[in-house]
Parts: sequence; C-alpha cells; structure tokens
Amino acid sequence: MDPQRPSAPPQNAPATPAAGTTTAAPARPSPPPRRGLAALRHRDVLVVAGALVGFVVAAGPGAAALTALVRRLLPAAAPVQVLTAALLGELVLCGALAGLVAARGWWQQAGVATTWRRLAAGLGWLGRLAALLVLARIVALAAHLLNGPAGHAGIPPAALPVLLALVVVAMALTAVAEEVLFRGLVLGVLLGAWGTSRRGVYPAAGVASGLFGLAHLVVGGPLGVVLLHVGATSAIGWVWAGVRLRTGSIWVGVVWHWLVDVTALLALLGSVSSWWLGPPAVRPSVGLLVVVGLLVVFGVVLIEGACRSRADQQPQPTR
Repeated sequence: MDPQRPSAPPQNAPATPAAGTTTAAPARPSPPPRRGLAALRHRDVLVVAGALVGFVVAAGPGAAALTALVRRLLPAAAPVQVLTAALLGELVLCGALAGLVAARGWWQQAGVATTWRRLAAGLGWLGRLAALLVLARIVALAAHLLNGPAGHAGIPPAALPVLLALVVVAMALTAVAEEVLFRGLVLGVLLGAWGTSRRGVYPAAGVASGLFGLAHLVVGGPLGVVLLHVGATSAIGWVWAGVRLRTGSIWVGVVWHWLVDVTALLALLGSVSSWWLGPPAVRPSVGLLVVVGLLVVFGVVLIEGACRSRADQQPQPTR
C-alpha cells in the first residue's frame, strides 16, 4: 500500500455531509388515500353540493314562483306561460352554472372543454343513426301537432308555432343545465374523490345517476309509482353518465338529452289535455321494466368501454 495515498472509506460507512451544508430531514410517509365517504371531505365536494341544493330549490319552489309571476305578467295561453317560465328559469340556471365552472376553472373536470374530433366521434355511427331516428320522430310529432285539429289539447292554433319554438329552446337549456350539473360537476367531483379506476368509476356514475333521479322527483302518488319514476329517470342518467365517460365530454349527452326531452314533450303536447298542470305518473309495466333493464346494460357497456380505453392509453411498464 502506498503510504502517501489516503485510504478509501469503507463502503458501508455513512456519507458525511460537506462543510457548510445541512442534512435534509427524512420525508414523512404520505397518508394513505381516502376511500368511501371520507374521500368526499373536500371543498370541491361542498361547492358542488351547494350547486345541487340550489338546483333543487330552483326547480321546485323557484320554478313555481317564477311561473306564477309569468302568468300575471304575460297574457297568453297557459302552456305558453309555463314554457316561458321554464325557459327563463333554465336560462338563469345555465348562467349560474357557467359562472361556477369559470370561477373554479373546471372546464376539463366538468367535461365542458372538448375537441371537434372527439365531439364528432361521439358514439360512432350507431349513435348518429339513433340520433337521426329520434330527430325524425321529433319532426313527425311537430308536423302532427301543427296539422292536427284546431284547439288541440286546449291550445289555440295561433299559439302552436310559438309553443314549438319554446319547447325547442327551453329543452335545449334544460339539457345543458342538467348535463353540466350532474354529468359534469357531480360526476367530475366524484371521480376526483374516488379515482378513475373501476372501483371509483362505477360508484361515481351510480351516485350521480341516483341524484339525477331524485332531483326529478316531481310526481306524487303511491310509493311504488314514485320509486318507479325515480328508477326510470336514474336509468336514463346512468346511460348519459356512460356517454360522458366514453366520450370525455358532456356535449354528446347534451344532444341526446335535448332530443329525448323534446320528443317526450311533443308527444305529451299532442296527446294529453292540460299537460302543463303536471307530468303524468309513470305506470308500472313489463315493457317499462324491460326498457329500464336495457338502459342499465347499455350504460354498463359504455362505462366498460371507457375503462378499457383509459387502460389502453396508460403507458405499459418496461421490462
């Protein structure tokens, strides 16, 4: 050994810090991720919960007060007054939700920001074909209503064009407001809390759909009829949640929502007298149960497609 060369430190000896430097404190272990209800203890969840409460108040007593005000100020047929009040109420809701999304910067989280390519893809050719069929049904219902007997369902013939325009615009605003709230904000904040794996996606879609059904609890009657109405509406919300997850945007769901609402309202307008006094109760039937079951299966297919697509986009570990 060369006496002039210093010996190397042992390999297992701890490294000594250089002069004038401080030793960093050991990092604390990160807390385990929250699960279940504990993950909902977040400010964003409280903000969205407040928006949901505001929606329920606006859709219930707020809508009733606005309808009464419009009836006093607008000398028109009762259906025109009701739809005018609905249009004004939905316009206020859309403005409030847009302000909330802008203030919080939730364009991506709420599924509002999108690309034309993603929007055009939608659900593929099957979704576009089904949308065309629904649109054709809307045109047929509108033509039947305009060419039907005078005074149909108690509506003056001169008021029918105005009524159709109100239906189209009011239902468009309804679709935007409800999709932004339930499939945008509610579903988005639940995914942020529970994660985007299957363990988080399915509960988030289920809770958002259940809240959507409960928010439409406007029909009284026996408990079975009420539960059936909530279940049918929740099944529709389940499908739209799948559309939101599959396409990454709320706008395909907005178009579908608008088509379904316009079709239902035009059919109601052309067949039921005094429909504006309240929606008819949903009656249990085998056909309705089959439709609800098909909606649930369709929603599962969409959600599974979204989960597989997200898994395919993740980088694979290198060996």
